Formats: sequence, C-alpha cells, structure tokens
Amino acid sequence: MLATLARDDRITYPDIAKVAGWSEMTAKRRLAQLRRRGALFFDVAIDPLLLGLETLAVFWLAVDPAQVRRTAEAIAAHLEVTFTAATTGPTNLLVFVACRDVDAPYDFLERGIGNLPGIRQLESTPLIRNSKRAGAAQHPVHKPERRVPRRAPPATSRPMTPQG
Repeated sequence: MLATLARDDRITYPDIAKVAGWSEMTAKRRLAQLRRRGALFFDVAIDPLLLGLETLAVFWLAVDPAQVRRTAEAIAAHLEVTFTAATTGPTNLLVFVACRDVDAPYDFLERGIGNLPGIRQLESTPLIRNSKRAGAAQHPVHKPERRVPRRAPPATSRPMTPQG
C-alpha cells in the first residue's frame, strides 16, 4: 500500500484495494491505522512560485550546541521558512526559505537570524533551479518490453527448398 501511495498520492480507496487485493473497507481501515500510529501523514506541497515567492535560498548555520533547539524553533517561526532541520558536520542547522524577491533573504538574515544568540557561522545559497523537491510525485520507471524468444518453426518430414 505504501509503495502504491508513493507512486500516486492521489490514488482512491477502491484503487488501493484493487492493487493490494483487499476490500475497499480494509484499505480504508489499514490507511487509518497507519495515520493513527503516525507512520503515515499527508502533507501539501505548493510550488512557491504560485504564491508569488520567487526566491528560494538555503542557509547552513553553525550554532553552539546548547542553542541549536532554541535557534531552530525561533527560525522555524518565520513565515519565509519552509524547512528547518538539525544536522551533523561543520554546520548543525539547515534552513530553507522562500521569499518574495531577491532582497527578501537579506531582510530575513537581518531580522530573522542576525540577532539570534549562539550562531557562529552562516553560509547562504540562493537556489537557481529546482530539479526535484521532496514529496514530488515519483514517475514510474519505464521498463522496456520483455522480448519473448521466437519459436523455431515446427520440424517437417522433408527439407524445405527454394523451389517449394
């Protein structure tokens, strides 16, 4: 069922049931059970361009370990922020923002990140092209048709000659 939902997140209960070999009620019940357990949730992905947000940027922050949670929560509260996560390595906080224009990320740096305590270093990268986002529908891989070997013609009692 999860593989089916990963391929087509708009699939209907009857179609899930058909693919899984279940009744529609069983498909509904199993999906509800996964949602209750927190194993499955639905998220809406909207193209920022449709909302007039023309500039996307990524920020990598090196934050004092004792300040990571507080800093992440403060940053996540800003409307421009679409994703925030703690990481490991030279930086320990990753932030994605979607802004109305190219000047807005600088404003965000000044009022959204600039005054927060514990930030030791920050790197920013504007995104110039998005090839794939998390959660975007996965298109099925095209598999070439399986070639079936041709059968040899049935044996005859006499050899075939060009004359017939």
